[in-house]
Amino acid sequence: MADGPNNQKFTLSEAIISSDRFGADDEIECARLIYELTIFESLDNPYLSGMVALVDDKSIFGSINFSGTERMTIRIQPSAGNETFIDKTFIMTKMAETVRGSNDADVILFNLIEPHAYFNSLRTLSRAYTGSIETIVSQILNGELKKKVDLSYLTKETTAQGVRKFIVPYLTPLDACKMLIDRATSTNGSPTFLYATAYDNNIRMGDLDKMLQQPAFNEESPFVYSQAKSNASSATDEFTKSTTIKEYVRRDQEDTLDQIMAGGVGAFYTNTDVGTGVSFRSHVSIKNSLETLKNSGVLKKDATQVVFDESLKYLDRTADEYNSQFFHQVNSSLTYNQIKSYHDAASGADFLLKIKKHQIEQALYKNVIKFSIPGTAFFMAKATVGDICRFRILKNISQNQENPTDLFDEKGSGNFLIHSLRHTFRQTDHNVSMEVCRLTRSKVI
Repeated sequence: MADGPNNQKFTLSEAIISSDRFGADDEIECARLIYELTIFESLDNPYLSGMVALVDDKSIFGSINFSGTERMTIRIQPSAGNETFIDKTFIMTKMAETVRGSNDADVILFNLIEPHAYFNSLRTLSRAYTGSIETIVSQILNGELKKKVDLSYLTKETTAQGVRKFIVPYLTPLDACKMLIDRATSTNGSPTFLYATAYDNNIRMGDLDKMLQQPAFNEESPFVYSQAKSNASSATDEFTKSTTIKEYVRRDQEDTLDQIMAGGVGAFYTNTDVGTGVSFRSHVSIKNSLETLKNSGVLKKDATQVVFDESLKYLDRTADEYNSQFFHQVNSSLTYNQIKSYHDAASGADFLLKIKKHQIEQALYKNVIKFSIPGTAFFMAKATVGDICRFRILKNISQNQENPTDLFDEKGSGNFLIHSLRHTFRQTDHNVSMEVCRLTRSKVI
């Protein structure tokens, strides 16, 4: 990725292919062969994945007898400095496609995944663990996959469930961790995420409460979308280009019916303890959950929620007052004497955290927006999934003429949580495509 007039100021300094069956001197340096590199991040996955397209003009992959177990180590640096921004090793899991180009050169597309996700498939666990959810997750990932878990992205570095005894029922390490994460919440009922980023080799464990309280990493220099600017062919200064949104897509927005049917607005939860015969019953409202988040300082009190229409009524009752979905669970308390099991709760409020989490997730993903931006400013800030990003979407000319002081489209402007990312490196360009979401919006300035 050599320098050029449109270079995003990053270079692929190394791309080395190795294998356990290779000799010490048989590593292949292939940075010059890479036509395009894509890396994916998501709050839903504790690993990175990707794709790489290589131009093979010397039949390298035929001569090494490619088997889908080769490793590729990738290092990406700023063109003007020595700091390594990305230093990652992937396993090339398969040769997805081969196309014969000109001059008998093949363009080969490989799928990539981090080694711990690859080797996760080799074993299953049947073992008992005792501790907090974050402690058990750390023990599993460190003991089975040699991965360190960074808990600094959790509120007070703890989850709300306390000490548990958890027996892994013949699951892979990552599946066992996913089961634990599904049970983990903050004290407000907000979901917890286990995810990986491009900038370090740890696995991060973070909750939505702490993520939403961050300032936007680009608070002073938001990314801006203007139809006129996007259509302009004339050159602009580098700073303007680096903060100009290339693509803005809103799809499948405002599906309140689906949210209602999933119990994301109002629901009823019951839990029956077969050990004591006691049954806990309660209505759960997304309105009350949002108020809890505001009262605890997670959401700003003057912000407008974008989750559901509070004015919607049927037979003089608002939508969140109805039980559009019933959830019922059965558990047996004191299975392990004084230590709580996976489903146990210390009180009715603890039981409700399960459904609050479900409703907050439904609300968070109701209006996902896709943005595509240049990678320069994004990479320099080392922004990643779980961070907050600020956008400004300028209204079109006719809308601006109606009220010239109201310049921004409130639906797409403001602060958003980054849920998933796709980094694309191609020749001299680095671009980022992201999916973002939020629970509230404030006045855009």
